[in-house]
Amino acid sequence: MRLDWDDARRLEEARLKFLSGEPVDLAVRSAVLFSWQRCRFRGIAADHVSIPYFGNVNQEDSVLSIAGPALDRLQAQLSGMDVVTALCNPKAQVLERRVGIPALSRSLEGLRVEPGFGWLEGAVGTNGIGTALADRRPAFIRGSEHFADINRNFACAAAPIRDPLSGRVRGVINVSSINDLGDPVMLVLVQETANTIERLLLDDIEEHERSLLRAFLRAQYSSRTS
Repeated sequence: MRLDWDDARRLEEARLKFLSGEPVDLAVRSAVLFSWQRCRFRGIAADHVSIPYFGNVNQEDSVLSIAGPALDRLQAQLSGMDVVTALCNPKAQVLERRVGIPALSRSLEGLRVEPGFGWLEGAVGTNGIGTALADRRPAFIRGSEHFADINRNFACAAAPIRDPLSGRVRGVINVSSINDLGDPVMLVLVQETANTIERLLLDDIEEHERSLLRAFLRAQYSSRTS
């Protein structure tokens, strides 16, 4: 459900109160308020953030190497929509970006939602990618729920990707749109995509283990016949 004009206005008023040190009311979701508090504790300036660049993407990253089919499916589901999809590693570094309609790509040019740049909450404030990683759970952040001014025109949905064996977070999948087009159904799609990538990770682990077993059995056979 999209925010109506009154809800958006109350949310922006609550954000401005928070930034000026005043108490805020129930216009702000608790998860967002906790994120804002973390941002303030870290000394992030809402009117001036710099998106860090972490360097070239590691093309051998295991999540990036196996996520292609899941990203293709998500792209097909979002076909014709003005959205951008980003696959990130546990440091919130963008590994791969896919854009639906070029108009949004132009809007995002100044935001650096592109490979190599990082979106940790501790660097750029409340946002889908960084807050999903900070909370280790899916996040939907829209409009003035973003801590930094530069993100307030967007809506973002993100879900962590977990190691199927250890439960460790291996990355995050994010979908962003212009705020007016943002809808919580985006969160359903990213969670489904995260689940698919986790299954692909499990398949990759099982295939690796089968390969090790085959190599072990060949070595055993060779030792007996030599």
